[in-house]
Amino acid sequence: MLLEPHQAGGRRVVATIREENLHHDFNKRKVWLHENDWIEPLPATVADPVGRDIHDIPMLVADIQERWASGSDLNNITAWCFGRELVQHVQVGGGGPNDLCFPSALSAVSPQIPVSCFSSR
Repeated sequence: MLLEPHQAGGRRVVATIREENLHHDFNKRKVWLHENDWIEPLPATVADPVGRDIHDIPMLVADIQERWASGSDLNNITAWCFGRELVQHVQVGGGGPNDLCFPSALSAVSPQIPVSCFSSR
């Protein structure tokens, strides 16, 4: 599906979407990058971008750990909700964490994720 061209930042933008059964208006799904508090600017260009990325790994890992520990990361909310749903499905199944109901619960909470379980019981 080729969408109508739009102006963004003084430039002509054409988006092509490859999706079955597209029921949404693309304009409602756009995320503006300009003046968006959730989008960080690109870092300055460096001569060795791979070396820079490797150099930045400890700082980035520390930042991720700090955000998780402080609860200021949006992934905390997602993880909490996912975990709560998963625990409820496991409890409904009557099993503990090592029981075979865990794959069933995982499949019920995330039906888009294929889950397989093999057991020697």
